[in-house]
Amino acid sequence: MSVTSSFSSGDRAARASAVPHDPTLDRLQEIWQRHQKKYLDLVTGLGKLIPVLAVPPGELASSLAMNRALITRSQQAIHTLKGALGSFGFMQASQIAAQIETLLSALPQLDHEQINQLPDLINALQHALHPPGPRPSSRQNTWSDRSEHGISPSI
Repeated sequence: MSVTSSFSSGDRAARASAVPHDPTLDRLQEIWQRHQKKYLDLVTGLGKLIPVLAVPPGELASSLAMNRALITRSQQAIHTLKGALGSFGFMQASQIAAQIETLLSALPQLDHEQINQLPDLINALQHALHPPGPRPSSRQNTWSDRSEHGISPSI
């Protein structure tokens, strides 16, 4: 005799839909949709650091000095991203941003190996916010789209 579940798939769907709707999540998603481009642009802007840092070790000090404004903007951007992404529930992206922030704050003292981590971390941050796979054509990312790709808010 086989044991079967006492709940059919229809029953499971009905129970899942019985979970109370949280308007706070809707509001948070609405705010993310409104500001998403600004945050994604900040991430894209971090890519401008890569050529500044991709110099021979002996030239790093002069490269940093010539690009001080870019470095300062990048430090401000990553700090903003770290907090905002965490607030929107992108915990993995926020943790990556924290790693980048730590490295950028120690830039003049970083060794070549640490500097070489920055491009990989910047790319990881971009991928954390742009998961691979098909994009929904009729709507922008929703919380459920992100959770399908392993990126879900932890609210």
